[in-house]
Amino acid sequence: MEQQNILSFKDLIKLFGSLNFKVTTIDELWDQLLRRFHETKLLEQMKVGRLDINIMIEASVFDLDERDDYYNYDSGLPINAAGVVHQSYPTLNNGRGVVDAYPLADCTFSEEDMSLLMAFGNIIYLLMSRIRLGINVEKSRYMDLMTGLYNTAGVRMEGKKLEAVGELFCMAVIFINLRGFSYTNKRIGIKNGDQVLIRYARLLNTLVGMNRGLAARLGGDKFLLIIPKSQLDTALSILEDVQIDIQIFDHTEHVAVNAWIGVFENSETDSIDEALESASVACGVAHATGTYHAVRFQPTMLEHSIRAKRLVASFDVAIKNHDFYPCYQPKVALDTGKLVAAEALVRWENHGEVLLPDDFIPALSDNGKMIELDLYMLECVCRDLRRWLDVGLPAVPVSINYSKENLIRRQLVDETLGMLKKYNLDPSLIEIELTELANYEDPRALEEFITQMHANGIRVSMDDFGTGYTSLNLLKDMSFDVVKMDRSVISRIGDKNESRDEILLRHTLMMLAELGTDIVVEGVETREQLEFIRGINDKLAIQGFFCDEPLSCDEFEARLTDKSYSL
Repeated sequence: MEQQNILSFKDLIKLFGSLNFKVTTIDELWDQLLRRFHETKLLEQMKVGRLDINIMIEASVFDLDERDDYYNYDSGLPINAAGVVHQSYPTLNNGRGVVDAYPLADCTFSEEDMSLLMAFGNIIYLLMSRIRLGINVEKSRYMDLMTGLYNTAGVRMEGKKLEAVGELFCMAVIFINLRGFSYTNKRIGIKNGDQVLIRYARLLNTLVGMNRGLAARLGGDKFLLIIPKSQLDTALSILEDVQIDIQIFDHTEHVAVNAWIGVFENSETDSIDEALESASVACGVAHATGTYHAVRFQPTMLEHSIRAKRLVASFDVAIKNHDFYPCYQPKVALDTGKLVAAEALVRWENHGEVLLPDDFIPALSDNGKMIELDLYMLECVCRDLRRWLDVGLPAVPVSINYSKENLIRRQLVDETLGMLKKYNLDPSLIEIELTELANYEDPRALEEFITQMHANGIRVSMDDFGTGYTSLNLLKDMSFDVVKMDRSVISRIGDKNESRDEILLRHTLMMLAELGTDIVVEGVETREQLEFIRGINDKLAIQGFFCDEPLSCDEFEARLTDKSYSL
């Protein structure tokens, strides 16, 4: 028998108006609604015997896995299953929700009933969406919106929870800094690069799995894992060789994702902040040393980190006060014994202590200061060359070190040429020495820079040749004027147990000669090393303590008046 609906829209507003809107979850909201439904018999008055609500949410940054939530009200009275009414609603994050309202037995829904049910469903979904939006806004405070992992704030929040329950000391912290990802973005595009980051984040989330721990993106190409120590070795073995395949138009791009990795294993006294700092320091050491393997934190690293921060903090004042200055190490032709060129090596007078490059270059490189220091040194050398020429000294070409950070700057060529013009110098007096190329990731920028230098009459040399496979690849593809053999290549010459080094050096020097590049061998310190090199090729230059240590400007000026060495 048809029942007359005696409810109105105002009755619905009154019911929903009685709810406590301070609830923070949909489950809490639904519990309130259930109580109201039972107390007021509202749904029975609307002829509804059963109400099913199904919310399906696609995977997103807010929900890394697909969700399917189900809410149900059952009056316990018989229903007319054939008269069910479906309503569908879009939800946040490309999901959808469905409301199924089953009329009581022997009832059907009239048009008026349908209008009221539609209003009822709309209000419920507005309330649920409002709560869900609030949940997502709260999540955004402690999560990375691109990958769905925790952000820095989230790491600290969850880390303090682990700390509070005494579980942090069971954990290891892995700090991850992706290598060369700026080049990856240039090669495949930022949009595709973001997809690589998202998939890398999913891999990290998988490594956490069901374990107590977390994965985080700290910004840019930096990530973090907190996992049980028992899972550490497995995680590291996976992270050392990651390849991510993405579809770009009609082909699959295989992207190798390598990283500098720092590891810190917590003790019972370590806080989350100390753990994060220590893992970051270890990662910095991995970056500075160029190691492809994970570096585990040692207490001495923290001392170096503090010292590095102090050096970086005092850099601007040191530049302003001209505390940096060049020393000049001669390059001597092996066949004539004549001074033919020099390398400008930076020194830093820091509170009465003279610092060598190894003392401060790693710290400055990590903080973007090398760009300013390279140009500062270029001006120092140009100023000295101009003075030597003005007083009639027979100046020789001087090489200036440019760090790889500088090569990505389009204005570098103009700045270099502008400095030569400022001091009215012939370009042949300056040679640009490119360092750290064994780990360089952007060959296009490198090739463009070399081409522009050559177009303006400036020679370019490859420093540290022999320290990595990348050096050989670059030598094959790039037109370097000079190749400098790294001092590590010759350091063991003369040791009878190191004949393999002699074989490698002999064939490398022969190969370079056939390629037609000029050669400088660094680190020559003994007569035995010199004679070994002479026996292979005497048409090259040597640089090292056997001839001269790095000289002050005044000492080098004296050398310019007497360029002969007894070799």
